[in-house]
Amino acid sequence: MIIYEASVLASFYNILSKEIAFFLSPYAVLILVSLVIIYTASFGLQSIGRLSEIVFYFSSILFLFPLAIIGKGSFLNIKPIISSFENILNSVPSSFYSYAGIEISFFIMPYVVNKKDFKKAGFISTAIIVFIYTFLTFICIYYLGYELTTKIYYPVFFIMETIEVSIISDFKVVFIFLWSGMILKIMACNHYVVSYTFSRLTRIPYKKSCIITWPFILMFAIFMIPEHGRNVFLGKSVPIIVFTVLTYSIITAIMVKIKGR
Repeated sequence: MIIYEASVLASFYNILSKEIAFFLSPYAVLILVSLVIIYTASFGLQSIGRLSEIVFYFSSILFLFPLAIIGKGSFLNIKPIISSFENILNSVPSSFYSYAGIEISFFIMPYVVNKKDFKKAGFISTAIIVFIYTFLTFICIYYLGYELTTKIYYPVFFIMETIEVSIISDFKVVFIFLWSGMILKIMACNHYVVSYTFSRLTRIPYKKSCIITWPFILMFAIFMIPEHGRNVFLGKSVPIIVFTVLTYSIITAIMVKIKGR
């Protein structure tokens, strides 16, 4: 979770520093974001849950914007849809990063009051995430083509720059502003898990743990700020982390099932 949170922070910094906060020093951006994350995470799981619900409603609007370029793309960019099942299977590990973070559910389940609908909510949320990720990937390739999409670090933001709204001079800034709420929410959720785990291991109060653990997140984030280096590091580490979490989840599920019987 520390690596994942740090990678999100590094990516968030890279985008802000290049798009809308290029006039600020790197330290000012990182300190401001740090204060927001620590303050949000310090209120605990219930407040983070309410924040996540609010952010979800606002962030849902973001995925309607790419529909504006539907008429500008070409279906030739996505053909052939399936050229080789072997290539599809080989590309699976590279997509693990987009689904990382699901292990947070292990820390949330004990505090869920209505456990009857937990499984249903989990399936629905997973389906929404898969749909959004697939939709945005399709839009990027449909509009930019496969080769250009793979060469751009943030193809979605590149597409946002091409959208023109008559009453808004720079639509990309509006998109980044709304998108920032979603990223801050993700980091707050991750920092809750990191702080909660640290608090349970050391018996240090949770709010103090939020402050103590943050320098480690910041240190890893600074290490991953160069975008190319971040991608290389995550390309090697994330598949291992996701495989470990997946194996742990399967073993835990089997043990719980056997114990239940």
